[in-house]
Amino acid sequence: MKDKADVQLILPPGASPHTFEFTPRKVTELQNAKIIFAIGHSLDSWVNKIKDSLDNINIVTIDTNIQLRQS
Repeated sequence: MKDKADVQLILPPGASPHTFEFTPRKVTELQNAKIIFAIGHSLDSWVNKIKDSLDNINIVTIDTNIQLRQS
């Protein structure tokens, strides 16, 4: 049997990470999640708002060696 993963994008395409707010529906969808990958660089501070609402969630920040574009 192969290992399987159900990968979901939390922020909808085009959504701003600075103004993103979780809906009750999105929290419910994430109840069985095992891991959330966050970009870091203060772009995913919204993840701190949700982590206490999810049991046994592992949040991994992957900002090492990621260069952000200057704007």
